[in-house]
Amino acid sequence: MKKIFIILPLFIWGLTGFAQTIVMQNLNPMKPYQEKTQGENLKHYSHMFMGVGVVTPAGASTDDIYFGKSLTFDIGFRYRYRVSNFFHIGNDITYYRQVNSLNRNGMHKVYDGANHDRESIIQNEFKISPFIRFNLTPKRGNYLGTYIDLGGYVGWNFIPVFKVVDKGNSGNVKMKYTRSYDPNQNRYDYGITARVARNKYILFATYRLSDIMKKSEHPEIPRLSAGIQLGF
Repeated sequence: MKKIFIILPLFIWGLTGFAQTIVMQNLNPMKPYQEKTQGENLKHYSHMFMGVGVVTPAGASTDDIYFGKSLTFDIGFRYRYRVSNFFHIGNDITYYRQVNSLNRNGMHKVYDGANHDRESIIQNEFKISPFIRFNLTPKRGNYLGTYIDLGGYVGWNFIPVFKVVDKGNSGNVKMKYTRSYDPNQNRYDYGITARVARNKYILFATYRLSDIMKKSEHPEIPRLSAGIQLGF
């Protein structure tokens, strides 16, 4: 009789535990246990970005370009793959526009043999830009942290433009002329890039290694631009 009183509670407890185990299995499928891989400090991360910059004197004589009026704009998509906590690799796909405003004392008369009030050489490019990243914030949680990017790019100058504006004696615009698919510009270029950033606030510099102008008698336009980007 005593054995029955001992065995019966154990038997009931075992059935209860088994039933609870089955319920837990039904309520917890495998999906919640899958490792998350998408995030700012996880295996894969991607985002859009937009940037503005200025053309610097590097790569052109100072009397060829109005540097305060020569600007860049880019917008693109950036993908980053985390190899380790410190080292990452990635790639950008970007639309890039650089407007080079020419100085009257520099490159005028090169294109059409005439003096104009304003001239601009404009690059409209699609760029592919692989890079490597060194992250300087080891304990950052799921954030980008502080990092340095080094890379290069290949660009397709798909709509090279030469633009002219002339004014009358009164100062009003008298004539505008735009030559799309400018034959004096090369259609492909390449260079190197560098970025220093904190999360999605980015300082960048781009240096073009190839020439934009086809003919040697055309003074080369600036090679170095620098500015800021914002990720979103």
